[in-house]
This record gives sequence, structure tokens and C-alpha cells, in this order.
Amino acid sequence: MHCVSYANRGEDAYEVLPNIILHRLPMKAKKKNLPRWVVQLRTILKLPLYPFDKPLLSYRLYHATLKLIRNEKYDLVVSQCYPEECLWVGTWLKKHGYIDKLMVVFWDNIYGKLPRRVIPKGFAMRRQRWAEGIVAKYADQLVSLYPIKAFHEQYGELAQAVGKRTYLGIPSVIRPDVKPNSSDQEAVVEGKINIFYSGTIYREGHVVFLVDLLNATPVAENINLVFFQRGVSNEKWDSIKEKFKGTLYVSEWIPLHDLLALYPRVDLFVSFPGNPTAICSKLFEYVSFGKAILVLYEDDSDVNITTFAPYPAFYCVDVRRPVSEYAPLLSEYIQAKKDFNISFEEVERMFLKDSPKAYVELINELVK
Repeated sequence: MHCVSYANRGEDAYEVLPNIILHRLPMKAKKKNLPRWVVQLRTILKLPLYPFDKPLLSYRLYHATLKLIRNEKYDLVVSQCYPEECLWVGTWLKKHGYIDKLMVVFWDNIYGKLPRRVIPKGFAMRRQRWAEGIVAKYADQLVSLYPIKAFHEQYGELAQAVGKRTYLGIPSVIRPDVKPNSSDQEAVVEGKINIFYSGTIYREGHVVFLVDLLNATPVAENINLVFFQRGVSNEKWDSIKEKFKGTLYVSEWIPLHDLLALYPRVDLFVSFPGNPTAICSKLFEYVSFGKAILVLYEDDSDVNITTFAPYPAFYCVDVRRPVSEYAPLLSEYIQAKKDFNISFEEVERMFLKDSPKAYVELINELVK
């Protein structure tokens, strides 16, 4: 397997994997500190190119890639969107006969993407259909994330994509690589109910709601809340610590291997409200460890509710409702699920579309 990268990173930024040949293109992004009015003018001038705005970079990468593969014949090329230049390179390679098959993975869709405020919706949708139609014409397989399926059902599939598209998730259900120890071992307290969050916090009010909710349960004093986060000020944490009946451990982000060493010792993971149309990949990381999850939400259409509802240790809370509505049942849930654990194989079967296995099976079918 070959991987072409043009990212401007050092040698140590890539993990060395067996049977993977990494090709580095010596292309660095041009850094320009332009006045805001120039940036806005360029955006307006690029409107005829919408939804793409990097044709020159795409062209340069295409020809740089051609030099790499000139004397080789590849069975399959997998292009991802975004970045857009990767998408066009794969499309042009297939169009001009340099590869046998093309698979395109839309991590961020083209057709169905919300346009910028300055772009009329009707114009945006017509251009999106046109652009993705070109890609679909040459692709042998299209993979879209399943939240976009509802959009395609509402507005219609592209003629060029009929029979080619498969809906999968982000392959985040990965067998845990458990590390032996962490420099933050003291974060998890033995004998306590350890509730854990790692990531960015966008609204301090969500943390306050969680603390108020837990304080309303009879098990509050036996709870140890653990945060490895960014987004909440130290002053706010001081006030939260004063009001919380249990214990609270707060730290900045730590290296992933330290984080993974703590996960198996946690009783329950929590997530906060985010984009209601986007699946929280962090939750897949959590369920991969087979532990209980508590999902806070503030939009009834939040896709995370339906996505994780089948998980046997899932509990969701609407932050718009008073804590008194949830406290009794949440207490029962915590007591019942604090020792919950299921195998990774069970989790993988439950969320197969969100696993690397689903992508591998699709690729194997394509290259048969």
C-alpha cells in the first residue's frame, strides 16, 4: 500500500506502519498575511469556482503525483474530501487512465454542504451538484457519512452516483491500545465513581449543568469528576469546585498514550452538546472501551441520540430541562452501570459501519 502526503510536517509526525510506503511531496503551503479586505475580495472573486477554490494547488499536486506513479500501475486509489485538492487528483488520475479504480471518501460532503453566508442557497446547491457529479462520473465507489443520507433522500441523488454510493460512519471504533500507565494516574480515584471527559469545552454552562445534575443525585459525594480539557477558565473551575459535592480533577490536554492508560479505570464517560448534525467521534472512542456513556444534548434532532441509543449503557440528558427531571433516574443509571463493561467485539458488531472493518470490506469488494 502506498500513501502520498504533501503535509508540511516533520519526519516524526508520521507513524511508521508495516507494508505502508509513504511518499512525501516537497510542497509547502504559502503563508501570506493579507489584509482582511483582500481576503474578502478574493473570496468574492472565487465565487465562479464554488465549491472549489484551490485549482492551482490541485493542478500542482496532480502533476507531482504523476511523477511518483509514472512507472507503476495501481489497482485502486482512495481520495478523500476534504481537502479538495486530494479529491481532484484522484478524479484526474482516473479520468486520464493512470489508475484502474477510484474510491472517494467524503468526510466532508460537497453536495449538501452549507454555503457561506454570501452565497445564495440555490446557486450553491446547483454548483455542488455539478462538482460532485464530475467526481461521481469517474469514481467506482463513493462513501458518504450516513448523516447526509437524509439530505440525499430529500433533494435527490446525483444521476452519476446511482449504484455507487455507500453510507458509512467515521471509522472510530478501534480496538483499544491500552497503555500500562499514565503520568496522571492520580486523576482516577479508586473506590469512587469516576466520570470522565476529555476534549474542548465550548460552553461553561454545560459543565455547570452537569455539576448541578450530579449534585441532585444521592451518589454525588461518591463521584470523582475528571476533566482533561480546554475552554473553561481557572476562575470558573474554582467556583465549580466549591459547589460540587464530590471531588473534581481538572487538567489541560495530555498526550494520547497517557489518556488511554486512564480509560480502562473510568466508570462513565460524558459528552457535551455540539453540532447536532455531526456525530461525536469521541463517543466512539469511549464505547470502544465498553464503558457507560452519558450524552448531554440541547437539540431534539441531535444525531448522537439515535446513533448511540442502541448501546446498552447509554443515557441522554436534555440540558434545556430542569435537573430535577433527571436526577432520580440518573442516580439509578450510575449505580447500575458503573461496573458495566462489554467486549470490543460486541461494540464492533453494534457499530460496524463506524469501524475500519467496514471500509476494509468495501475496498476488498472493489478490488476483487
